[in-house]
Amino acid sequence: MANHATVKIKKPLFSKEIIEEVLDDLNKNKFKNILRIEYSKEGKKHYWVLTVEEGDIYDVRELWLNSNKSFEIRHGGGSQFMWWVDTTIFNNLSKKFNGKWEDEGTGERKTSDKYETFKDYLEIRYNNSKHKEMWITEAMLDTPKIFRYKL
Repeated sequence: MANHATVKIKKPLFSKEIIEEVLDDLNKNKFKNILRIEYSKEGKKHYWVLTVEEGDIYDVRELWLNSNKSFEIRHGGGSQFMWWVDTTIFNNLSKKFNGKWEDEGTGERKTSDKYETFKDYLEIRYNNSKHKEMWITEAMLDTPKIFRYKL
């Protein structure tokens, strides 16, 4: 099942160029250029599709600009890696523009730096897991090789 998460800001600062700048910067500096980012425009809406494809791994996220104050991501399923990608995008947009993000599955979230790296994300998730061995196997199988490591 897919959820939607939205980043909302008070000042009208979001634009196609700003979103692309943030996505490109994150892809280069956090995601090691593993994301394929595709842009399209339908009517007045700006859309992006993020894809990770490596061997048997294939994950996709859809993103769009609702307005100059609202940015949305359709997410759900997929790997732990893509959940981290989602959270990193939400947090960075919220931080950069003094906004907040909310997920229809979990409610409003405050921006946090606790998942600054994928390793941070995995360690927190691992420590909160009841079935650690099963969780490690699942997390690593669906993780691009460049991000794999032993917990």
